[in-house]
Amino acid sequence: MPDTGTVDWTPAVVLEEASNVIWSFAGPALAKAREGRLATTLLRAVTGDTLSVSAQDYELPPMALGDAIDSITWLDASGKPKPLAVIPLGLEDTYSSPQQTGEPQYFELLGDLLRIMPRPSSAGSLRITYQRRHSELVALGTDNATVNSVTDNGGFARVTLSTTPAAFVAGAWVDFIGVRYPHRTKIHGAVIVTAHGSSQFTLNITFAAFTAAKLTGDTAVTYGKTPYVQLPLELRSALNSKIAAKIMGYVGDAPMYQRAQMDAQDEMARAKDAISPRTKTARQKAFNLRSIARSALPRGIPKWDRRDG
Repeated sequence: MPDTGTVDWTPAVVLEEASNVIWSFAGPALAKAREGRLATTLLRAVTGDTLSVSAQDYELPPMALGDAIDSITWLDASGKPKPLAVIPLGLEDTYSSPQQTGEPQYFELLGDLLRIMPRPSSAGSLRITYQRRHSELVALGTDNATVNSVTDNGGFARVTLSTTPAAFVAGAWVDFIGVRYPHRTKIHGAVIVTAHGSSQFTLNITFAAFTAAKLTGDTAVTYGKTPYVQLPLELRSALNSKIAAKIMGYVGDAPMYQRAQMDAQDEMARAKDAISPRTKTARQKAFNLRSIARSALPRGIPKWDRRDG
């Protein structure tokens, strides 16, 4: 879009406004339509060479809505999951020493860090489940590249890309997004361990995980950014109307602003009905059984069977 008058409608600005619109309505709309939170998982591998230095503290996912997490799970070397509990206050001193090692049992939040206790004594993986906000929209080719191949580098994934985005350096977080609709994020927040040159990078995600995701031809992008609108098609019309309302508001066209807002509300109502999990005969709902929010419920009494009003 060209600049018009004093209003800047360059592509970068339009993408920024579209991102703001998505953040303002997409999360609540999808949660209400699905009658539940949309859970995302982030995996962090704990290997033998990291056990003594970095296997206890982890950065919270920056794209977690409100810095909130649903659950933390430890997976041992065989892949067996063990949900971790919030550490009771009385046990903090017991595990405060870095010499305390063993199979992780608890976790606590320290600012923007997640600490698991005790520090792992053997290799495994940490799975963080959280509600992720929609990524910021960027132009195709900005902070992203196509995955040409994935090879095995000592058990970890070595990715070859079509180009080298400037932000892809050691320590950077990367998302891998499907090139086809619905453009799902297949790998969340992989960390670049080594940049080899020639657009090749070794990541902290196992080669097996990448093989399962089948990423060749998909898009690698800086964590928290996306060249795709990752919303159900049913919400696209509502998104367009909300963006149009923004534009009309900026240029001072009150009648068109109100019309676009009304169109957006109508589209939202239709979309929620279309993607709601309800059926004509019964209410159906999926629960995250590992959510720490469920720990407050009486044991043995499912949430949907409670009779406390």
